[in-house]
Amino acid sequence: MPNITERELSGRPGSSHIRHAIIRQEMAKEQGIRKVDIPPGKSGNWQVDRFTVTEEDVKLENLRMLFNGSGSRVIAPGTYSRLSRGGTVVMTDTPAELHDLRRIVSEAHGHVLVAGLGLGVVVQALAEKPEVKSVLVIEKSEDVF
Repeated sequence: MPNITERELSGRPGSSHIRHAIIRQEMAKEQGIRKVDIPPGKSGNWQVDRFTVTEEDVKLENLRMLFNGSGSRVIAPGTYSRLSRGGTVVMTDTPAELHDLRRIVSEAHGHVLVAGLGLGVVVQALAEKPEVKSVLVIEKSEDVF
């Protein structure tokens, strides 16, 4: 994600929502949750690709989310990864999704079972957490691996 300063955000329409998205991403990083460097590719019905969110996209998407009642899940400009199955997005590594995973990682300890690999964000964070002794991932589709 580009490094956007408070000064650059000041006075822009939707700037408070972008600021919240940046704060969410920073909070997730503090929990050890961050993007995983997974290369784009396709296997079977599954695909990992990159997408870029521009400042113009942010204005439109955040406005749409506010009208749909999901205003707390805003997005910030940047380049992200997404995992899709048959054209349907299953997971991304946007700040909102990384933030959603914080509680799972913060409460994990001992031997942890993860249902579904996704982009591997949770597995990476758990593997790096000292309180976690082991991580077992159950993934239904071999194509995700």
